[in-house]
Amino acid sequence: MMLTVKELQDAESTPSPEGALEVRSIHSLTKKEQEQVLHLLHVQAPAILSKLQTSQEAAQASCSLLIAQSYWYDGRLIAAVLVVADHDTLGTLQIGIALEDWNYFHHIEVALAKALHTRFHCTTLTISPLKQEYSQQAYLLQAGYRLHSEQKTGASITYSRRIGRLPLSSVKTVSLREIYEQSPQFARILLHGCYKLYSESFPDPEEQETEALHWESLTRSEPHWDILAVYKNGKLIGARHFALFTTDHPEVQSFAVGEYLYVDRSVRRQGYGRTLIVETERFISGWNIRVILSEQKDPYVMDGEQLATDEASGISTIGRLKFWHTMGYECCDALYFSPPVEQGKKPSLYYRLAIKRLDRSFPNTISKSAYLTMIKMYHESWVESWDQDPLTKHFMNILAQQDSNQISFIQLLKERSCKKETMLLRSLPH
Repeated sequence: MMLTVKELQDAESTPSPEGALEVRSIHSLTKKEQEQVLHLLHVQAPAILSKLQTSQEAAQASCSLLIAQSYWYDGRLIAAVLVVADHDTLGTLQIGIALEDWNYFHHIEVALAKALHTRFHCTTLTISPLKQEYSQQAYLLQAGYRLHSEQKTGASITYSRRIGRLPLSSVKTVSLREIYEQSPQFARILLHGCYKLYSESFPDPEEQETEALHWESLTRSEPHWDILAVYKNGKLIGARHFALFTTDHPEVQSFAVGEYLYVDRSVRRQGYGRTLIVETERFISGWNIRVILSEQKDPYVMDGEQLATDEASGISTIGRLKFWHTMGYECCDALYFSPPVEQGKKPSLYYRLAIKRLDRSFPNTISKSAYLTMIKMYHESWVESWDQDPLTKHFMNILAQQDSNQISFIQLLKERSCKKETMLLRSLPH
């Protein structure tokens, strides 16, 4: 694999270690200096380059370059370092290090480890030196690294070092929005892992959003959109997407929408979905949120093909409703639909809107105007001119014909009283 200057430019850098060593970004180097750095990496760090190449050639990449930097002393190249992060792992980072003078290894490694621990939740570093270079391995042992794995044949050998204390619990929940504010590059890497698990959990192509849309949502200021990701022993096992909104409506000055919730099939029914819901509610508790909404598929208005597609994720539609019911969610007994997730796709006309009253004083009904205010704000977070869309106009006209001005909350497992209106909306042109 020929690592390019552009790939190095896209990666981040860490602060310079104390002392005379200078960390320099690749784009600030002359062409000759860039050639020096690339040559040193190809000669001394082939294992990590091979890992990056294998990932790039795969159908879906499994890791990304996080940091690429060079170290200089008095105008002389001393070292080049690459740090690679797996998309579905938190806590372990792989280092590729190449040095003209290995006497600088400890000085560079200590400063790098401190930065990685602080900025990227890193607790373990792994490094694969050249197997035949025993002097390199000696420096690793002196720095506290221990042999992690070794192939009996070939040149694969890996050392690891713990740089942070193990958490009291093997389960850790992190906010990708908070990580983005510290390191956009690292947040993007973790998002790759979340998106892979998301796409496996929501296989319907008509409702599946793109990774680019998730990144755009995560990086914009309004509304506040976030992903809480949960890791067990450093491996991603699930995530919850949610957004926070503020309004001028007296009934709902602020509300949240819990979007996607997904857990790896291998650890389902072990309480991690509940953990993510509880963590989401804890996370938003400081925002004075009175209610949290959640789109749920309605088995009473879905056809056989839609039910089969939904259940391909490994959870039945009814089973999903039962789960949300146990988490305290009710159903708004009113017409609802979800616009297309992107241009060219179809709207979802078999959804119901679930609601959880986080504020116990919140009544068990809501006015049509408050209901529409929340829906409009949520839908307009990805749909422009929502109220000018023909389907939206049909939706509002049908809703306006409902006799009562109040919308009741019913048990989530019950059938809504608007099945006729739902079928009418599905039959209209859009």
